[in-house]
Amino acid sequence: MTQILYQPRTFGELVNSTTCSSETIDKYVKELEKSGKISHKKSKFKIFFKKGLELEKIEFFELMLNQTTKSVILLLLKTGKISQLELSEILNKSHPTISRTIQLLVKANIINSYYLAPGVKYSLKNKPQIISWMTSTHPKIIDKMSDGIVEMFSQ
Repeated sequence: MTQILYQPRTFGELVNSTTCSSETIDKYVKELEKSGKISHKKSKFKIFFKKGLELEKIEFFELMLNQTTKSVILLLLKTGKISQLELSEILNKSHPTISRTIQLLVKANIINSYYLAPGVKYSLKNKPQIISWMTSTHPKIIDKMSDGIVEMFSQ
């Protein structure tokens, strides 16, 4: 329960971070859900979270489960406007991979696109909101980045 109250967790993360079997974890999360202390969202992963955590934060957590998406968001937090080519080169990911990630983030209303000849640049729509969501869903990342947060808002 302590892990789930600290930040949302997938079932797999709970199993990997404890010495309990998956059956034992399943038993405890069902008890915690019955008592109203936690909830879950079923999608590609079963995500457990503290009761009352906003759906947009859970959806953001789910997006961040993809390593490429997480890398793009973290890079956009540290930069201003950046092109798809720059994202591909910096993250060492293929153009189609970055393209799919950008489409996903545009659809989720997380990034803006700007046409700046000769191409398109991307940036986060609302850095303070992303920082807030990460504080609720990925506090360890925010702790590691805390030295650069002031710098992120100045761009």
